[in-house]
Amino acid sequence: MKNKVLKKGDIILAVCLIIFCLGLFLGIYIFNHNDGNVAQIEVNGKVVENLPLDEDTIYEIKKDNVVTNKIVISNGKVSMDFADCRDQICVNHKEISKTNESIICLPNKVIVTVVDNSKNNSGEIDGVA
Repeated sequence: MKNKVLKKGDIILAVCLIIFCLGLFLGIYIFNHNDGNVAQIEVNGKVVENLPLDEDTIYEIKKDNVVTNKIVISNGKVSMDFADCRDQICVNHKEISKTNESIICLPNKVIVTVVDNSKNNSGEIDGVA
């Protein structure tokens, strides 16, 4: 059996592919991760509240007059401060502030997503050409 040895051209090709992939990743990250301005809160698939990120707020989600989740907005970032579920994954999630980042509490069916409402996201034409 022959020994398979990497040739100089193989190494150059591999390095070029790695550099290309890193550049592509950085480009996507830089241009698509804008700071959002609104925390959109969904419960059971329905939007229940849109809270601005520039105002410090505590929002409680209740079921049968019992608080199930507490969402905190502070310094332009959103976090889940309390959840009555067992796993506490949503509470341990990092703060979010970039467009399309989410914190999800599956047991309570709560989704908090950062959106940018400064853009026309409705898909409607906003002018006549």
